[in-house]
Amino acid sequence: MVFEKHADYASKKPNFSPDFLKFITEKYGKTLTPEEIFYYIYAVLHSPSYREKYAEFLQYDFPRIPFVDDYETFQKLSEIGKSLTELHLMKCNLPTRVKFDIPGSGIVEKVKYDNGKIWINKVQYFDGIPEDIWCFYIGGYQVLDKWLKSRAKLKLDSESIMQFLQITEIIGETINLMNEIDKIIEL
Repeated sequence: MVFEKHADYASKKPNFSPDFLKFITEKYGKTLTPEEIFYYIYAVLHSPSYREKYAEFLQYDFPRIPFVDDYETFQKLSEIGKSLTELHLMKCNLPTRVKFDIPGSGIVEKVKYDNGKIWINKVQYFDGIPEDIWCFYIGGYQVLDKWLKSRAKLKLDSESIMQFLQITEIIGETINLMNEIDKIIEL
């Protein structure tokens, strides 16, 4: 994490080493906030080309973060990282395109993806889910599949349905932002 909490919990102190802070200040010619640095790192770690290039290395060691040469590029990536962070913390409410409007029990029985639909039982399904969103993985787990299967034999209430719809939109926006990162930098 970027911050250490002190006994009074009111103040935050960045846990970057003095050598790192000197490096980053000299590189960009300005003092950056810990949040700007965190968001930049978050963006780099979501770069598809970074993940592909360092896939083997990331399996057994801590990630190494490359820093771009110019501040403008750093700032663009930091802004994307901030957007990703807000998405992943579910701090926004995105409009939903996915539909779940077939009457039924709402009980998750068997999860199956077929042609843009995620079936939760023999009658009901979420409709309008692109395959790339369905196939999106985090940490070895297929997000939507895992979310639904963790609710097996449970009835999805309206709050759960809305949460699932938001997760699908968040994944879609995450994919878009990940692609934007790779348009800005090549790692």
